[in-house]
Amino acid sequence: MNIAPDEAQPSHILVFGPIEETSTEIAVANAALQPALDRGVEASVRLNGEQLSTAYPEHFGVFEGCCDRESEGLYHCSLDACSDPLAGLLSIETWHRFVAIESLRIDGPSWSLWYVPDHRTFELFGGEDIATAIRTAIEEQPAALLAASEHISWTQEGHRYALELPSLCVENRCYALSKLQKIDIDRETQSITLSWDDSNGLVGRVIGHLRTSPPKHLSIADTETFERVAGYFEQLRSAWE
Repeated sequence: MNIAPDEAQPSHILVFGPIEETSTEIAVANAALQPALDRGVEASVRLNGEQLSTAYPEHFGVFEGCCDRESEGLYHCSLDACSDPLAGLLSIETWHRFVAIESLRIDGPSWSLWYVPDHRTFELFGGEDIATAIRTAIEEQPAALLAASEHISWTQEGHRYALELPSLCVENRCYALSKLQKIDIDRETQSITLSWDDSNGLVGRVIGHLRTSPPKHLSIADTETFERVAGYFEQLRSAWE
C-alpha cells in the first residue's frame, strides 16, 4: 500500500544544509516535524517492526500500543493520542532511524507532509500556516523550507539548467543542494558562484550521479529568471549561515 500523498507536486520542500553529523540531521528533521505532529490529525508510518522491537523494545512497545497496525509494517496513528509515542520513535539516533523507519505521512486538516528519512525527502503539500510554523521551528537550524510550486530552468553554454528542489540539475544530472558549502551572488554580472562538498557524506544522501562534478558557476542572461534563482539561493545561504 502506497501511503505517499496523491498530489503530484508538493507546495514546499525542506532543503537540508551541509550537515556532517547524523545527530544534527535528526535534530533538524525532528524540529521540522514537530509543528506537524502538534497540529496534525493522523499519521501513517511504514517501518520494520522486527528491527525496532529488537533494538528499541521500549520505544517500539509504547508506539505499537498506541497506533493501529493496518498491515505488515504499516501503522496508523491518531495524533491526539499518539503524538508523543511517535515523537519518541523519531528520537532514535542510530542507523535504525534511517533504515527501520521507512516513511512517514502526517495529515492535517488541509495539508499533508511526506518524510522519507533515508533519502532526506521532506515534502509539504498545501497549508501555508503549517509552512510558517515549520519555518519558525527551524530558524536556528541549517535547513530551509522553500516554496516548490514551480521549476525554474535556463540555458547556459548550450546546456539546460534547472532548479528542481531539492536539487540543481544540468541536463539529466542532478546535484543535491544539501551539498553546497558556499554561495556567492553577483547581481551586476547576473551570476552565482557555488562551492560544493566533494566528500561522499552520509550513505544514501547524494542525489543523481556521484561521478560528475556539480556546476560551480551559474550565468543567467534573463534578469527575471536570474532574480528568481538568486532568491532561492539567498534563502539557502541565509539558512546555512
